[in-house]
Amino acid sequence: MRKLLQFLNQVIIDWVGVHGPPPRTAMAGFLPVAGCPWCGGTVVIQPCPCIARKRPWNRLVRLGPYVPPLSSCLAEGKYTAWPEVLDLIGAELGRAVQPFVQSRAIVVPVPMPLVRRFSRRIDHAAVLANAVARVLRRPMRSPIWRRWSPPQASRTAAQRRTLRRRDFRLWLPRAIRGRPIVLVDDVLTSGRTLELVSRVLRKGGSGPITAAVAAVADPASHQVIAQIIGDGGLPVA
Repeated sequence: MRKLLQFLNQVIIDWVGVHGPPPRTAMAGFLPVAGCPWCGGTVVIQPCPCIARKRPWNRLVRLGPYVPPLSSCLAEGKYTAWPEVLDLIGAELGRAVQPFVQSRAIVVPVPMPLVRRFSRRIDHAAVLANAVARVLRRPMRSPIWRRWSPPQASRTAAQRRTLRRRDFRLWLPRAIRGRPIVLVDDVLTSGRTLELVSRVLRKGGSGPITAAVAAVADPASHQVIAQIIGDGGLPVA
């Protein structure tokens, strides 16, 4: 009987796509930890050193640093097409950003290249953004098209800087003109992608931008991230 149950469980996992523990179990023990409202990093000294750098968004809200269980659940959701856990994280992110959302705001996910969307079978930022929009009771729009470029997770900090604004194109300007934006992504590492998308939105005439990211890979969590990679874990960001 036990072997039969194990066999049926494997069939469900392979055919239906169930990924193991329920999302709330996978996220057990997680508590949101606010960071700097401009760079999202864990603030060690006051004021945060990022104050010297101008950023294209008005505020950044995060759930916490990129450490387990948040990091492992984001990676599993992103690389194994597990929308349920991303939906749970997105709802939590929606509640965190809710106090800063202005009227008439729209929720915009950081875009994914179309080829990568089909290869991964999931648009993780869109799943997060949809959950954020549901909590905020605001519409979600995808007004930016992104041409193919190598995944940022596989690139060094210097290589990430080669991403250019021309890699993103605003194709629905009327959707964002004059509207406050809640810009959603999963992980902020160098911040390059978020900056470029924010600048495209600004140039297109958007209102104030509130960046909402599930996690920030800041120096306070680099040691844990290195351990994840060293243990053969999934890529970061």
